[in-house]
Amino acid sequence: MNDEYATREIRTWRIRADCDGVPEITVTLYNDTTTSVDGADWLYTDDARELADALTQAADEADRLENAISHPRCADCGVELLPDTPPGSRDWQRYMVHNRVWADAGRDDGWLCIPCLETRLRRPLTGADFLDLPINEPGRDDDTNQLAYLKRDAARRREEGGGD
Repeated sequence: MNDEYATREIRTWRIRADCDGVPEITVTLYNDTTTSVDGADWLYTDDARELADALTQAADEADRLENAISHPRCADCGVELLPDTPPGSRDWQRYMVHNRVWADAGRDDGWLCIPCLETRLRRPLTGADFLDLPINEPGRDDDTNQLAYLKRDAARRREEGGGD
């Protein structure tokens, strides 16, 4: 950018979009009044700083959400539920229970590990608490021992006709 007012780059964002051949947009803030979008100059009077603040806030929120999804933690105790460990480590807690179970646990937002869910329920979980979904199929070598047992119990109940 060869503008006399845009001599120092303050911040650049690269925004990826999965839509109709637009792989990435680059937005650069040069000063409080000048931005560049994919190399084309866009001049603003007071809007450039506002755009920069909005992009920063959106990028921070996207990072937070990506981390929450890829590395969820129990809302009560903070244990990581899908840790980056070798296959077979038996430390994952990925499952889905019926809405009534979440309601009984008073869950508002976030994820819970099995022990914290049981603590909130004030009772042990059983296979009947788990939805009949692929995520709850037994046989994953990453599930904790407790979760593996519960998934086997849920499958046994379904086979006996006592499931969902």
